Amino acid sequence: MLQTDFGPLRVVTPTQSIMDRLAAYVHWSDRQALDQAIMVARRQRIDWSALEAWARREAGDASLIDRLRQSSGQD
Repeated sequence: MLQTDFGPLRVVTPTQSIMDRLAAYVHWSDRQALDQAIMVARRQRIDWSALEAWARREAGDASLIDRLRQSSGQD
C-alpha cells in the first residue's frame, strides 16, 4: 500500500499482475490477456514458483506456467 493525497493505493507485483492476466485468459479465453502476461514476464522479475503454485490451485494446470515461461524466453 502506498499512501497518497487521495487515499491508499494498492500496488501489485509483476507476479500478481501475471496472475490476474492468466485468470482472465483461463476464465474468458481472452488471448489478449495471455499476450499481456507474456509481455510482463519478458520485462520484469517473476516469482515462477509462486506462479506455479497459483496455477495448480486456481487453474488446476501448472503447464500453463511452463508455456508462459517458454513464450517469454525465460525457460
